Amino acid sequence: MLYLLSLLLITIILTNGSGDHAGHSHSDETIADCECTTGITTSELDTNCDDADFQSNLVALESYLTDNSCEQYCEDFALTEETEAAFTCYQVFSLLVQYHDYCPSGTVDEEMFHEYLEVCPDCYQNHYQYPDASDCDADLNCTDSEHQIEDINFVLDYCIDACPDDIDDITTNADGDEHEDHESCEELWQHVEGYHRMCSHTDLTEAFDEKYDELFDSAFTDTVCQDIHCNVPWEYNNTATCTSSENTKYNTLRGTYGDLVIADIVDGANQKSIITLLTTIIIIATVFV
Repeated sequence: MLYLLSLLLITIILTNGSGDHAGHSHSDETIADCECTTGITTSELDTNCDDADFQSNLVALESYLTDNSCEQYCEDFALTEETEAAFTCYQVFSLLVQYHDYCPSGTVDEEMFHEYLEVCPDCYQNHYQYPDASDCDADLNCTDSEHQIEDINFVLDYCIDACPDDIDDITTNADGDEHEDHESCEELWQHVEGYHRMCSHTDLTEAFDEKYDELFDSAFTDTVCQDIHCNVPWEYNNTATCTSSENTKYNTLRGTYGDLVIADIVDGANQKSIITLLTTIIIIATVFV
């Protein structure tokens, strides 16, 4: 009897010690690293996400996916072909994932992004590290979409023009959702940041990402709160290993077809725009001849 009780006690201790991490954020080692597909490392990514040239290039990349019907090469989170056309499409999407995760401001087309996430393989990209920011809370529940929306709505409603250190007096947001788990607006800001930075792309709903874009449109610069960012703790020294099993397929295809050259995608989009413009001019001229 004493032996059985001892075993039971040990089991309880081990279970509580390890914690229930179902739905909690973590470094996903089951997906490929984006840079092993694109050939563009974290240090090579452009962080001037609000720059006009960057925005122009981003539009060209997103247009490439649409113009080439790139979704045709993905099904059930896998590439259906290993042709150059298919792999270039996947490289462009992987670069969008890199920009989505690394840019200090989320600027990709969220609707398009989620459409491709529903069919194409996801990939992993380290996030931008904010100087002197706190670590994100590793115990956030990434599968609790309802709470995620409640938190981001609360920030938008109550943590822009004011930044109380104690929000116990604010028991509900505009939708009547209770927020008793947080001590301050800055903590709530960091939780929202943590969801966006640490959770798998497929764990976050399109509604959350759209709300997050709303934050970036003005709230991140307009809020009176100061300590609003957080860094992903396990990414400080994280590096991609393109020879790992998760990266082998895409790294091999990159060896066959080469790194993604952004200039080629952008130049191709510009040439297509010029051809379209010239065609339109010719049609108009023909009508008036």
